[in-house]
Amino acid sequence: MAAFWTLGNLFVAGLAWLIIPHDIGITSTSFTFNSWRIFLLICAAPSFIVAGLLLLLPESPKYLLSRGRYDEALNIFRNIYAINTGKSRESYMVKELILDDFGNSKNVVEPIKSTGGTIASGGGTKDNNNKKKNKYKIMFGDIMDNSKQLFVSPILRFTVISIVINFTFHIGYYGLMMWFPELFNRFDLFNQLFSTLSSGACSVGLYFVYNKVHNVIVSAFFSGVISCGNAALDCLITEVFPTNLRATGIAISMVAARLGGIIGNIVIAQLLDMYCPAPTFIVAALLIGGGLLSLFLPNTTREPLS
Repeated sequence: MAAFWTLGNLFVAGLAWLIIPHDIGITSTSFTFNSWRIFLLICAAPSFIVAGLLLLLPESPKYLLSRGRYDEALNIFRNIYAINTGKSRESYMVKELILDDFGNSKNVVEPIKSTGGTIASGGGTKDNNNKKKNKYKIMFGDIMDNSKQLFVSPILRFTVISIVINFTFHIGYYGLMMWFPELFNRFDLFNQLFSTLSSGACSVGLYFVYNKVHNVIVSAFFSGVISCGNAALDCLITEVFPTNLRATGIAISMVAARLGGIIGNIVIAQLLDMYCPAPTFIVAALLIGGGLLSLFLPNTTREPLS
């Protein structure tokens, strides 16, 4: 997934290069739909498409098992088998799921038995209809319940650490990287006026660059390293939460990350006008602090996830 994230960034950069410089769009007396608006519209389209596809995504079998919904988990396994092999669902050799050892067993609730073919595909029963009606009510209820559990000991510690790490990390990841073009422009102008002085750009290292080439090299290095950190952080945060709280925990952490990105953009924009190197030192301090906080997360290497 991290590799495709990087490819997506490269694709967006190439797309911007192809669209924004051209004089295309629609112009009226009151509004101009120019190239950069077209670019933003194209970039936003995949998000709406993916949001629609999420409705077709089945629930995680591991999550269903942790909630005692064995029949639903088995039904999903049958669908996976049918898609992967091209054979019928009925030919799936596993007929019943029995939980022998599921990591931390206290997170597993009592099994919910289905009756009257509530899981079978096809005609649908009264139970199925009731489930469909209550689906969204149950979903929002689960979200609220899981959110409360995340802020209760012993999960509270991991929740707070993951929120702080994501918040500080994405101030640098989005905040500073979004302003690289402006930093490049200011550096170029500054270098033309005062060729013997340096201009700050990225993290602490960019404070010591002396020309545009150095700026690009250090910025590229920073972007590469922080992208690696982002991939590792996603894996790390995923493993600290138990299965029944994992999706909600990650969602809350990502909310903190997006808030960090928004605040970083606003704050860094103000700091650039006051003292250009200031954002580099602030981001460096935040990244170091977030990195040190990760030492307080459990080591889950080769450990079964709860």
